[in-house]
Amino acid sequence: SNYPFFPSGVVILSGIEQGLFVLEVGAITSLPTASPTHTKSPTISPAPTAVTFWELQAGEPSECEITDDQLCVTDGPGYYQRNEKCTYVAIRDMRLTASGVFETEPSNGQYDRITIGGNYYFTNSEGKHNFPTSLTLVAGDTVIWKTDSLKSKYAGYRLCASQVADTASPTPSPTEEKSICVDDTEFQLKKKACSRLTTLKCNKWDAKSGRLVRNYCRSLCQNCTDGKNSKRCRDDKKFRFLVKGSDQELSCKQLKKNQCHKKDKRKRMMREYCKNRCNFCKL
Repeated sequence: SNYPFFPSGVVILSGIEQGLFVLEVGAITSLPTASPTHTKSPTISPAPTAVTFWELQAGEPSECEITDDQLCVTDGPGYYQRNEKCTYVAIRDMRLTASGVFETEPSNGQYDRITIGGNYYFTNSEGKHNFPTSLTLVAGDTVIWKTDSLKSKYAGYRLCASQVADTASPTPSPTEEKSICVDDTEFQLKKKACSRLTTLKCNKWDAKSGRLVRNYCRSLCQNCTDGKNSKRCRDDKKFRFLVKGSDQELSCKQLKKNQCHKKDKRKRMMREYCKNRCNFCKL
C-alpha cells in the first residue's frame, strides 16, 4: 500500500515483504531525446580531364618524351644523344613555348635542330637560340627533332603547349617573324652557302637549279615575311622571261602553269619569280 504526496512532498511506500519506505520526490525531468546524427556524404570531385596536345608519330619514347600531363615534348633530362629522331604531331591548336630548355650544338642548323613549318630552330655559334617567344600551331602541324652522329654535351629542348582562345592562326608580328627567319643551310651559290654570301648576291640565281638567292638566303636578304599575300609570295612585276623558240618577253601573268618548273633562256626557274602564279609559298 502507499500514500503518496504528503504536503511536504514526501511519499510513503510499504510492502509486506519489503517494509516501509519514506521517499522525497524531486523534480521529474525526462531524459533528452537524442537527435539523429546525419553523416554528411563526402563530395566527390570529378577526376581532372587531361587535355591531350601531342601524339608521337615517329621516334623512340625513351628519347622522344611527352610529359607534364601531355603538355610538353622533350628529349628528356641531361644531354641528348646522337642520332635522335622524333616527330610529334599537334592534336589540337596550341601556343608553343620553350619552357626553360632549348640548347643544341652551335651551328647554322645543319647538325642538331628542331623543324617546325619548314623553319629550323637551333643554337647559333654565339650560343643564342632562335626559337621565338611563342609559336602558334594548328592541329596536324609537326615538330621534328633531329641530331647528328656526334656525341652531345647539350641540354636539348623542352617545348610546352597551352590552349589558345582563338583557333585561327594569327599573323606573325614583325619581331616574331624576324626571329624565325633563317637561311636555308642546304642552298649554295657556286658552292658557297648563304653565310659566305653578301647582300649583293640576293638577286642572283644558281644557273644549275634556277633558284633565286633571296628566296633561300632569307635572313641575309631580309626576305622574311610569310603568308600567301605577303611581299615574299607575290609575283615580280618587273620580271620578264624568254621561253625557248621565242624572242618575246613575257610577264608572270602570261606564264602557263605547266611552265612554272621550267627555266627560261637565262636559266632562271620561273616559279622563283612568279611566286603567286606558281604557288611558290605553298610548295
